[in-house]
Amino acid sequence: MINPLHWRFYTSAFFVPGGNFTEEFFLKVEMEKYVLTVDVKTFCITAVDFPNGIVAAFQALEQLHPSICERPFFGISFEKKTGEIVYKAAVEEKYEGEAEKYGCETFVIKKGEYLAETIIGFMNDIRSIPDAFQRLTTATGADKSFPCVEWYKSDKELLCLVKIKTAKN
Repeated sequence: MINPLHWRFYTSAFFVPGGNFTEEFFLKVEMEKYVLTVDVKTFCITAVDFPNGIVAAFQALEQLHPSICERPFFGISFEKKTGEIVYKAAVEEKYEGEAEKYGCETFVIKKGEYLAETIIGFMNDIRSIPDAFQRLTTATGADKSFPCVEWYKSDKELLCLVKIKTAKN
């Protein structure tokens, strides 16, 4: 599996494997509601700086074990009271204690309903990612107390998630 973050940060906007430029690589954004049916336990490495430290955080995560590159990647971000953005490069934990084995912190992506935007072809316009989160976090029902989640489903598809407020939160 190609790590989508290599595409995100290391390729030009119009590079296509095999040299074929096809319509599927054009940016596509659609608004939706997404239901996560189970908690997803991840382990992560915090970027030293946002946004400049994102690549290094994912590279450090990848270097922990070869199998990590075969899993879905997540980006988890939130704003501190000072306005500073904290970004965590994350991957799903495969077994209990894996995070501790690698000396990483854990983060649980909580099950529930999320406001979501799927971005197909996000590599063609990296700016589409913060733009999507701007729309999602300002939408009615957005729970701003829970971090934003980027789910890199493939090298082309990114799911941007913002938790929906419930009576419990």
